[in-house]
Amino acid sequence: MSVNYVLINIEIQVADEGTYRERSLYNWSKMFLSSLGTGEKYKDTLKVITINILDFILFDDTKELHSEYRTLEVTINMLLTDKMSIHFFELPKLSEIENLDLKDEKQFWLVFFNAEA
Repeated sequence: MSVNYVLINIEIQVADEGTYRERSLYNWSKMFLSSLGTGEKYKDTLKVITINILDFILFDDTKELHSEYRTLEVTINMLLTDKMSIHFFELPKLSEIENLDLKDEKQFWLVFFNAEA
């Protein structure tokens, strides 16, 4: 029986320091690099998912609460590999959702992370 492992990094960032896109990609790349030992085959690299929960707006050009980035060919949107997935959740955009559905697990957890003590 073959087991497929996935590495997941979850990070919560409160302040926008201006370089968060690069920071997230850097953290993803370090995890991807560490998934392969010396002498192992490239096909054995693990899928790496980073989840970034932000208390600031990173993408002004979209109203989407959740953005997912992967490596795509830009003309035909062909996926290069499924081993990269970087997610951003922008908590301030929660207020733009008219009817929050707390039965939706993603919305429930984002409301939880956005709660004040």
